[in-house]
Amino acid sequence: MGQYFDNDPNLKSEKFNIKYYVNNQELLFKSDRGVFSKRTVDFGTKTMLEYLLKQPLSGRGVDLGCGLGIIGITLSLFKDVTIDMVDINKRAVLLAKENAKQYNIDKSLILESDGLKALTQKNYDFILTNPPIRAGKATVYSFFTEAYEYLKTGGFLLVVIQKKQGAPSAKNKILELFGNCQIVDRKKGYHLLKAFKEV
Repeated sequence: MGQYFDNDPNLKSEKFNIKYYVNNQELLFKSDRGVFSKRTVDFGTKTMLEYLLKQPLSGRGVDLGCGLGIIGITLSLFKDVTIDMVDINKRAVLLAKENAKQYNIDKSLILESDGLKALTQKNYDFILTNPPIRAGKATVYSFFTEAYEYLKTGGFLLVVIQKKQGAPSAKNKILELFGNCQIVDRKKGYHLLKAFKEV
């Protein structure tokens, strides 16, 4: 059986809508087989969005491993931000484009990309990721390394990860790369890790 970070052109399409509510406003996202958390908005994504929607947020960022585009699109609708969205899964990228179009989000780049490699600019204000744990530690840690490279000085990385799936070791890796890392929220075993690029 394939994983959500695999590209399987033979996997039959079966599109449907999933719902997410922000301030009692219903958002609909088109989903399909072969993508991450295809039937619902996963708890890690909800934890990240609930935190970010309460914070001051502006500038240009990246939704790294964007899936359907739920994080990038939701924040684009409720914050003064432009968020580029990248994912290695071709079907997820097509769905993210479709979802962005229905909400008239046209300033964001939405690209098929192995990590951040398809992006040309390297001065983002923030990078957000709910990383593909099942892809393995090397892939997840490469997200952190690339994020440091693509952030501007003063920009931040925000990661959501379950404690039982490696949050403590992820925090140590981010601390090694950035020189700082804080747990800014915890919910039901999910940790939100935040680090600033200081130099």
